[in-house]
Amino acid sequence: MTAVVVEPEPARRVVASKAFRTVPTPVVMLPVPTLGLMIESAVFVVSSADGLDEKLVFPPGSMLPLPPAVVEGHRTRWLVSPAECDGLLMSGPDLADLLALETSNRR
Repeated sequence: MTAVVVEPEPARRVVASKAFRTVPTPVVMLPVPTLGLMIESAVFVVSSADGLDEKLVFPPGSMLPLPPAVVEGHRTRWLVSPAECDGLLMSGPDLADLLALETSNRR
């Protein structure tokens, strides 16, 4: 299992896409302390890191606080819950393709 961190707006566009709705995967909205501010990030939970940008992948062995959890006084929440995914995880290459498509559609 791999966790991939993406900015909230591109993540919301990916989650709204027809391709994602066909093969969804859980997504956690996680508050991350950055330079004294709490910045919310979207974390996709996928089956592998294959094809994903290494800068986006949580380091091996790190802990991902899944809802219900509190980080620095802020609650984590599901953008897409495991129940909405029938317990399935998207593959790394599938997520990489969706993220690449989102990036190319914004140009």
